[in-house]
Amino acid sequence: MNKQALFDDLLVSAPNGGGLFALRGGEVQHLDSLSSTGLALHGATLARALQPADWVVYGLDDTVTSVAAAIHCADIHDVLWLDDGFLMVSTDHNEVVRVDADFRPVQRWAFPGELDSMHINCLALWGDEVVFSAFGMFSERRAYKGASAGAGFVRGLNGVEPIITGLSQPHSLKPLGADLLLADSETRSIALFDRQGREKRRKVLDGYTRGIAIGRHALFVGLSASRTPEPCGLPTATLVALDLHSWEEVGRIALPAREIYEVLELPVGVDMAALVERIDAVKINPFIYYE
Repeated sequence: MNKQALFDDLLVSAPNGGGLFALRGGEVQHLDSLSSTGLALHGATLARALQPADWVVYGLDDTVTSVAAAIHCADIHDVLWLDDGFLMVSTDHNEVVRVDADFRPVQRWAFPGELDSMHINCLALWGDEVVFSAFGMFSERRAYKGASAGAGFVRGLNGVEPIITGLSQPHSLKPLGADLLLADSETRSIALFDRQGREKRRKVLDGYTRGIAIGRHALFVGLSASRTPEPCGLPTATLVALDLHSWEEVGRIALPAREIYEVLELPVGVDMAALVERIDAVKINPFIYYE
């Protein structure tokens, strides 16, 4: 498959000043420079997390109002649609917050420790259970710095014991059949695990892995350039396409940013042009509602 057909109908978020990108026909369009983390699509409605503590919901039809920053969420990372609302991760507060259909906080899962001790980051609905990833069961603020290798885990939001252990800065949880695909970011790899926490498959890449989309024609993986310059390291964020079955690389495209957080392929029926138009129309201003 050629590059134009492969890198199409994709949204990519980039934190730390990167913003939001749309990939259409093999071309990269930089939509804005608002530091972005989680992306989640529910029908014709897109939720987008904005650093450091805000979010916006873009409604693509007349039934949904676009809302920006009605609730702040300290060091926001992932968002996950669930039932008639969504969950969002407050990494700084070691907390997951549930927001209802009226964008009101209705439930909180708070975990112990000082601010950003566990570095909770990503969410997924795996089977009938919401799971999250974290850098480790640390109790002091950012104690994972220099100590994250093998300390990371995936756990049920209402669970007690981790399901998957031995990870190194895990991100990007994506159910794949009965298994869970994730980015084991510090090891620059993606890996597949079963419900018993057993590793079934692994692929090592050439950048910090974060952002996965299981697409119709390829498996997309975001690679971030190192925050500390490295000899022969990636000069810029890069989106890699892997064969869905062999996991061999079939293409890659560079983005004008340092990092990638999330990759989202639009499903059939969601019009990229309409979405881009809506994103452009909703100018972000904290605590303002947009019709």
